[in-house]
Amino acid sequence: MKSNFKYSIIILVIIVVVLVIFFPNKDINNPLNQSNETENLSDKNLEKRIISDLTRPFGITIHKNKLYISDFGAHKILIYDSNLNLLKTIGSFGIGKEEFDRPHSVDFDEKGNFYVTEFGNKRIQILSSEGKHITYLNSSKALEGPATGYFDKNYNFYVSDYSSNSLLKFSSDGKFIGWIGAKSDGTLTNGWEISGTSKVSSQPGGFDRLHMARVNSEGDIYVADTWNNRVQKFSSDGKFIGWIGAKSDGTLTDGWEKIGQSVSNNVEGGLNTPIAIDIIEEDNFIVFEFNGNRVQKFSSDGKFIEILEEGFNQGYDAKTYNNQLYVVDTGNKIVKIFSFS
Repeated sequence: MKSNFKYSIIILVIIVVVLVIFFPNKDINNPLNQSNETENLSDKNLEKRIISDLTRPFGITIHKNKLYISDFGAHKILIYDSNLNLLKTIGSFGIGKEEFDRPHSVDFDEKGNFYVTEFGNKRIQILSSEGKHITYLNSSKALEGPATGYFDKNYNFYVSDYSSNSLLKFSSDGKFIGWIGAKSDGTLTNGWEISGTSKVSSQPGGFDRLHMARVNSEGDIYVADTWNNRVQKFSSDGKFIGWIGAKSDGTLTDGWEKIGQSVSNNVEGGLNTPIAIDIIEEDNFIVFEFNGNRVQKFSSDGKFIEILEEGFNQGYDAKTYNNQLYVVDTGNKIVKIFSFS
């Protein structure tokens, strides 16, 4: 009997070992039942991520501790509280009031009304803080495909009109100030122009499908000149200051340069389709790259500092708020949030 019992124990142990080796507990290997979509990220800083209700997220704005996500694919704006609970959705597909066609970005004026850039409807729709239609932003220069809109500290409003290759500026009371970029005759603007038409250009001061603009504390404007693979800097009166990125001779800029041609480059300090910019401390800024799939940090004088995070999938926006970095990881249909020190 003792011998049979001993053999039974041995057989039982062998069975348990085989089960552990060949049929591991999935919950042990993946306790949160997560996919491997973040395996290329520096997960040590990952705090939270929004997965649900996102079809093709493009833009993100944080306003009064609420998170506004522009879902380009779902034609709506999603609003989350500070704990990332979904509070409300605004809009549906259409051309009418409180309807959207590919909403791209959201920002807020001094009264708390929010301005939605609609790429498909080629307009800026203004809604109340409750999401009710107020009016549309009017301009003597017709919008051809606005990507993003942004208010500076004085509530001037900047529209990056992706399809017309021009940056438009409006005053705090909604009056059109002018536009900058390359003119249809091949020359460049030298300040804000009221009339005329714009065209694509690789010349410094011109744009090839610009995507976003931000303004620093001095009033200087940083522009993500996406398909020229560079960030450009302009004065508050719309005059070209310089650009940063990789140069056609294989070297990199080391501060703002006034001449030369930019090219796509994935080395540190080079730029590969810069899509989003955000101003951080001391007028330093971050740049998010659509095809570079990373967030880089630069100094106010245009010098590379470091790579903050990388491994995304063709995202469209990145913002900082309360020492956190928010990244719209569009290809993975999520927003990722990192601690930001």
